[in-house]
Amino acid sequence: MFWRRRIWRGWLSIFGKRFSKAGRKSFSRTGSKKASLRVICKKAGLTTGAFYAGAFGAIYIVLMLIVVLATSAIPILYIVAPFTVGVVCATVYELCVLKVRKFGPALILGVLFALVACSGNILGMVLAMAAALLAELIILAERYRSKKLFLLSFLAFNLNMVCPGVRLYLRRLNYFIYGD
Repeated sequence: MFWRRRIWRGWLSIFGKRFSKAGRKSFSRTGSKKASLRVICKKAGLTTGAFYAGAFGAIYIVLMLIVVLATSAIPILYIVAPFTVGVVCATVYELCVLKVRKFGPALILGVLFALVACSGNILGMVLAMAAALLAELIILAERYRSKKLFLLSFLAFNLNMVCPGVRLYLRRLNYFIYGD
């Protein structure tokens, strides 16, 4: 878990400080009415697509954690948590992918999900990133123009909700032995 905190702190210290500094300069020069996200991102060394993917990624992770925590109180609801997350977070995913319309937003969401939900499970991390890559390749097939492929890409992306439980499934006999 230490390395996960280190990655987050490193990312926040690099991009967060640069973005904050560029935003303060832009607002002080042009005022709040004329400040532009494109200019701020350019000065911070980010693309607007990376900014949107990171922002929507944070929203997706928070919503996902709220749904999983809410459904974990009742064991039968925990089984349907992937479906519930799919219903609740579909809008955030679709907004992210439709806003950016370049290669990368689903992959960034997948990496964020893998770091947050699967950090102790290497196989789960790999599967979550593979599901995100599959989602990216699906929408890339029609150059980000097909509505049906956007939906299909979300279904592929939502497969990552199974990834945290992969270790439990693969070692289920160990868990049953300890339960006796």
